[in-house]
Amino acid sequence: MDILVNVINQKLKIKANTKRLVSGTQKFIRFEFSLDDAWDDLLVFAQFIQNGKAYNDYLDENNSVYLPPEIKDGKFNVLLYGSGSNTIATTNYLTFEVDKNILISDAQSTVITESLYNKLVNIVKTYASQSASGAPTPVSSSSLMTDPETIYLYTGSEDNYIKGDWYYFSGGQLQHGGTYGAGVVDSSLTMDGVAADSKTVGDEFESIRNTISGLFSIVGDVLVIN
Repeated sequence: MDILVNVINQKLKIKANTKRLVSGTQKFIRFEFSLDDAWDDLLVFAQFIQNGKAYNDYLDENNSVYLPPEIKDGKFNVLLYGSGSNTIATTNYLTFEVDKNILISDAQSTVITESLYNKLVNIVKTYASQSASGAPTPVSSSSLMTDPETIYLYTGSEDNYIKGDWYYFSGGQLQHGGTYGAGVVDSSLTMDGVAADSKTVGDEFESIRNTISGLFSIVGDVLVIN
């Protein structure tokens, strides 16, 4: 959600009547400031003020900032401050009203639609794929080891390659990693060029399985989120 604000010299002017918001958001409500030439070459931050507390956030490359999550229900003000060399620039402030978020976070048994079910399944599948990505790919021929992003477990019998060892790319060259399952292994599933720890991968899959089984239940003919 973008709130567009024109900045002409020291005056802020909102482009649309969107001065009433709802609390409880994070990186959702974005203030985008259209600065005139007077603000060129200045380092600019927006200041959000509520109940005597101020929160500063520098404008990004799009002259935008998100509403800080610290802003709760009630009124708050926002203004700009810019500085550079011997220049200091300030603006008037805009006042916004934030309604209380009345969402009940621990509500039970939300009915799930087919599209939402498919979305949740895809999220779990993606997580499972990422968890397994550290395991080596078995290959029976050295000619198949071409992807610099992949760790390989060699299962063939060619000269100069060792069956049961793993290979990886470093500096654009295929490297011998040693016997798979021996030596250094990656228990975090985040390291490049290091074989994944099999127990960690198994634990990740077990965690995913438990998550899936705990997500849904059948009540009559209705699939619901637990």
